[in-house]
Amino acid sequence: IWMREHAFPAPTTATWHIFSSEGAYEGALQLPARWKVHQIEAEFVVVSQASPDGTSSVVTVHRIVGR
Repeated sequence: IWMREHAFPAPTTATWHIFSSEGAYEGALQLPARWKVHQIEAEFVVVSQASPDGTSSVVTVHRIVGR
C-alpha cells in the first residue's frame, strides 16, 4: 500500500509512505512533487511530467534502490 503525504503550501518533493498488505510500515520514498505517479512496484516507479509548454508529457521508469 502506498500513500502520498500532502503538505501545504505545495512542496518541491512528495513523500510516499509504504505499508505492507498487513498494515506494517515499511518505509518512505521521496519524489519530485511535479511528477505524476502512474505505477509503483517494489523495484520501480513509473511517472510522467508535463512539458514546459503543457502540450505533452514525458513518461519515465525509475528503479528504486536502497530498500
